[in-house]
Amino acid sequence: MLFATAPRRALIAPFAPTLLVALLASAMPALAADEPAKLDKVEVTGSNIKRLATEGASPVQVLTREQIEQSGVTTAAELLDTIVANNNAGGSYRTNNTNNSVVGGSGVSLRGLGPNSTLVLLNGRRIAFYGFSDQSVFVDLGSIPLSAVERVEIVKDGASAIYGSDALAGVVNFILRKNYRGGDVRLSGGRSLSYHDGDWHSMTLSAGGGEGKLSMMGLVEVYGSQAVQVSDRRGGKQGERTAAALAAGYTGAALTSGTGIGGNFPATSSSGGNWYSNNPAHGGKVEYYAAGACNAPNTLYTGTFNGYPATGMCLDTETDRFNTLNPKTRKLSVFGRVGYEISPTLTAFGELSAASIEQQYEYWPTFKNDYYDGDTTPHFPFAQAPAGWGYYARLYDELGSKIRDVRSDSTRLVAGLKGEARGWDWELGLTRSESHTEFLGSNYIRSDFWYAGVADGSINPFQRLSDANIQKLRTSHTRDGRSSFTLLDASASAPIAELPAGPVYLALGVNLRHESMSDGIDALSNAGKVENTAVRLPISASRNARAAYAELSVPLHKTIETQLALRYDDFDAAGSSVNPKLAIKWTPVAQFALRGSYTTGFRAPSLAEQHGGIRSYVNCNPATAAICPAYSQVWGNQVTVSFMDSLDLKPEESKSSNFGLLWEPLKNHTLAVDAWRIERTNQVYAPNITNPADAGYFTLISPASNAAAAAYRARYVNLGKTDVQGLDIGLSSRWSLGEAGTLKASLTSSNMSRYEVEFRGVSTEYAGKYGYPKWRHRADLSWSLPNWTVALAGNHRGAFEQAVAGPNGKVIMVKSFSTYDAYLAYRGLAKGLSLALGIGNLAGKVAPFDRLGRLGTLYEDNSDRRTGYMTLEYKF
Repeated sequence: MLFATAPRRALIAPFAPTLLVALLASAMPALAADEPAKLDKVEVTGSNIKRLATEGASPVQVLTREQIEQSGVTTAAELLDTIVANNNAGGSYRTNNTNNSVVGGSGVSLRGLGPNSTLVLLNGRRIAFYGFSDQSVFVDLGSIPLSAVERVEIVKDGASAIYGSDALAGVVNFILRKNYRGGDVRLSGGRSLSYHDGDWHSMTLSAGGGEGKLSMMGLVEVYGSQAVQVSDRRGGKQGERTAAALAAGYTGAALTSGTGIGGNFPATSSSGGNWYSNNPAHGGKVEYYAAGACNAPNTLYTGTFNGYPATGMCLDTETDRFNTLNPKTRKLSVFGRVGYEISPTLTAFGELSAASIEQQYEYWPTFKNDYYDGDTTPHFPFAQAPAGWGYYARLYDELGSKIRDVRSDSTRLVAGLKGEARGWDWELGLTRSESHTEFLGSNYIRSDFWYAGVADGSINPFQRLSDANIQKLRTSHTRDGRSSFTLLDASASAPIAELPAGPVYLALGVNLRHESMSDGIDALSNAGKVENTAVRLPISASRNARAAYAELSVPLHKTIETQLALRYDDFDAAGSSVNPKLAIKWTPVAQFALRGSYTTGFRAPSLAEQHGGIRSYVNCNPATAAICPAYSQVWGNQVTVSFMDSLDLKPEESKSSNFGLLWEPLKNHTLAVDAWRIERTNQVYAPNITNPADAGYFTLISPASNAAAAAYRARYVNLGKTDVQGLDIGLSSRWSLGEAGTLKASLTSSNMSRYEVEFRGVSTEYAGKYGYPKWRHRADLSWSLPNWTVALAGNHRGAFEQAVAGPNGKVIMVKSFSTYDAYLAYRGLAKGLSLALGIGNLAGKVAPFDRLGRLGTLYEDNSDRRTGYMTLEYKF
């Protein structure tokens, strides 16, 4: 079904007050009529033709500078989290994900199709991808200078026919200030009011002006924030998560299986670790058991671990005291723009934007779970493991937490000309965009020194390491990633014919792009000589891409506007694609319109996908997957899988459609409803060695030995499809109250009624399942006077199923979540001086329990609960 069947009361209740105000617009006249205003033609995201800035044939959401300021957000990632079409639940690409392979970066995922299916632009042009990559590549939202953003335009239907690859789910275009005149100093700061920490501060200096034909503007922003540990938040301790799990209905095996409940790692150095061997206390039964006394902060565990008996195992249940939730951050951003009018019809322009971001994370100390036997281990403790063999595991926290420092530097330079000639508006631009990300990890263990020391007796792994051992073993882990674009683009548009209903406009354009990337870890880590490292095999690649496009705007009738677009793209080693778009808007009366669009799309496989480079450890059991090797006494069921070059990948393809209506029953009071659908096929898929159906994609490189686990290689393949559809609703009202100011109300809602993924003829529905709520809402209400602005915002995310089933397969829900934010600004302190105060999550609500979340919640963007901030601004 395209329309959701959620109960009406559950849908409306969170925003009843704001909805009431917005809906009153249909029953009351405007209190004061606005003066007619002259409408200038501008270029709106989603089209290459300049037009009146009104609702077009494709749905475009606009966030103004006023809305950005009232939201209280400090980063572009936080801003896009308020967009209901951004279904990025779980934050797979957020800066606070400490241990993923793209640590430090944050992305946007329109319609939940992933960050590599949403195109992010800056002033209508591309930005280099984040320096680190996994299977996905994406623009790091941290590189966007939010203080310089004038507005954000979001195209919520497929846009490949206009912008090319990566726009399957839509486009997010950050429009920066252009003709700013004067000066501005802004000081901001805030913290968590619920926890009294998480302090952040920012300072922004901006100025602009001109002399004669020259115009210039510049901006500098400095930002800093304190680190917050996972254990500093509610749900950041084992006992809190266990209590929440019990309250949610988890019991027995459903409580102790999986992540976060029942213990994290076997014992720290304050205890003797754990064995997996013949337990002498239980008649030689093979099981997990403590090697000695179980001292705080460790606790004795009762139950099973990895499916084996584990009563008496010693677990550290508070390891999240080591882990960073939000990193310590320092950021410097600059933006500048210059324009020079060479003649009345010719202007030269240039833009420079740059950002340097430093982040520091803590992560668990090195964890080792190694096989030992009495014949080859000098210090083997036969009293603990009389059988003379076993796996011994513990956290070696005497080395301290692993410290991970991430620095990302990005630069973007644009130079161009634009003008008019013989009725044509034209523009020529050259863009160079680069991103460089560095990672330095400290307090890692040098594994080759470890095993040599264990073998010769200089290291006793069953006791606390000596200071000499620590100094010898401690090493670092590094990674270096770079991404760059060089783009030459040219475009022109003009009226080419006159029909009875109006002029026909044509836009033409070409662009040439060279992109490159390199990424990889240091040589020692790549050789497996550093413990607990992320394995990003060194890769280096580049390619060229070419594109040409045409777009027509044809008024078939005074009431019918059509958009026809066609784009050809060609990528080295990735093939070519032709994508059309047809959009129609019918306006039978001035207050009502119907619109619809259909387009095809594509996403060229990224350089990261074409060249692989990801190696991971996988538990591979031959009982469930025949390709898996037999159990190894040294490595158990663990194998390594490396994804190598996949140069035969084809582009992903899509079909997008949209049908909606626009209604303005009274002036300044509008309703927009759009039903949308995106079908993505030929998806890039990473085969899973534990899935028997994927066995044909894997090749054994080397069998298991005492030195290394069995190793396999694989390639990414094109397989499967995703069908996503839903409904977007927008309400907007504005009342002019005369001397009493202006009142505005709006509501944006997005329903995802289907998120169906098909592989090999088997379909799975994810809408309403883990991470994919069927409904999201955002409501805003503001009242403005010459010197005052008061605003209230509400955010709502619908309920969805937990990823882990309850007892006997019972479905347990992640409950819906609503928060309210308040904003107050006063501009009458002195000439040019204003003060703004804001509170986020007014009620300090705790996000609903999630079985897999680090805090027992998926919504870590609300981990601070109630927050407060203040901004002092002086304009001159």
